[in-house]
Amino acid sequence: MICAISSSFFSPSHWLVGFLLGLWIGCACAGADIRLGVLAWLGSEEAEVQWKPLVLALEHHLPGHHIQLRQYNLDELAEALQAGEVDFVVTNPGHYVMLEAEHGISRIATQVSAASQNPAHVVGSAVVVLEERIDLRRLEDLRGGRLAAVAEDAFGGYQLVWAELRRHGLDPEQGQPELLFTGFPMPRVIDAVLRGEADAGVLRACLLERLERDGAVPAGRLRVLSPRPELGHCGVTSALYPGWAFAAARGTDPALSRAVLLVLLSLSPDEGGQAWSVPADYHPVNELFRELQIGPYAFLRETGWDSLWRRYWPLGAGIALFLLAWGIYTLRVEHLVQ
Repeated sequence: MICAISSSFFSPSHWLVGFLLGLWIGCACAGADIRLGVLAWLGSEEAEVQWKPLVLALEHHLPGHHIQLRQYNLDELAEALQAGEVDFVVTNPGHYVMLEAEHGISRIATQVSAASQNPAHVVGSAVVVLEERIDLRRLEDLRGGRLAAVAEDAFGGYQLVWAELRRHGLDPEQGQPELLFTGFPMPRVIDAVLRGEADAGVLRACLLERLERDGAVPAGRLRVLSPRPELGHCGVTSALYPGWAFAAARGTDPALSRAVLLVLLSLSPDEGGQAWSVPADYHPVNELFRELQIGPYAFLRETGWDSLWRRYWPLGAGIALFLLAWGIYTLRVEHLVQ
């Protein structure tokens, strides 16, 4: 309880402190509507269900405010920030790093799960294949196959596995494996695998287990490729990265951000075991982007040796031919002199 603090939490000697704290937060809470933009990775309807408890909790602890929940895909959320249409955003760690670089948002909390209370090790990806595909046991077996993923800029829906494939000697950018982007919501990836349109698919870790519990996917129909059981109770193929970020837009009142942060830290885990913790270090996400040369580090593609060679190979070839001709001419002259 933040904006409505009960005196039962304080001893008589602390009543004054509690009163002043409640007065300060109450002042911060008084104001207009709060516009909260969330990444709807499972679709708008699912996002409404997923984030409704958080909206109700924020409204309960922030008297005088109404929370407007707005669902977006990756591009729409960036456009909403650019247009000043949201005060806070909730999105995956990769998208947060992009929005931080492009729009100046700042994280105030990181989501943790029941399986991992460490905010730095929460988000991962799983590559799923049909159980009967005995020819697919490792990531290397995807060479020559087709991989379904949400989108090129989807963090848990592609980029984490992209990095893992590169570390195993595969390069999706060169068609190893061939990519099939399905778009949001993420269960479209499962549909592509079940229909045989793709040999494997990239899912956010624990989504497969959740869909099996809900009966949306027959249990045992799919399995995780190259699982890493030491990383958690769900099947996961990639390393784990920081949890989703709750971030304030550049123009959001700092006092309101502090009030929202205090509410988030005071909330108990929801039915799915999700809770909020102090902001995690997103440096591993930056390192991943640097490795892939995407996002804030896309400029490396323009200055790397491969990029320079593709851009200037005609000039280089011309210089090489000139030097070769000059060498032949010099040898010919020396031969004639002799």
